[in-house]
Amino acid sequence: MYEQIWTALTGTALSLDETRDWAHAQVTD
Repeated sequence: MYEQIWTALTGTALSLDETRDWAHAQVTD
C-alpha cells in the first residue's frame, strides 16, 4: 500500500526497489 501511495505521489521518480526500501523504512521506524 505504501508503495502505491508513494509511487502515485512521485510518479516514476523512484524505482520499484527504492520505493520498497523507502516504504519498509517508514513501517519499521
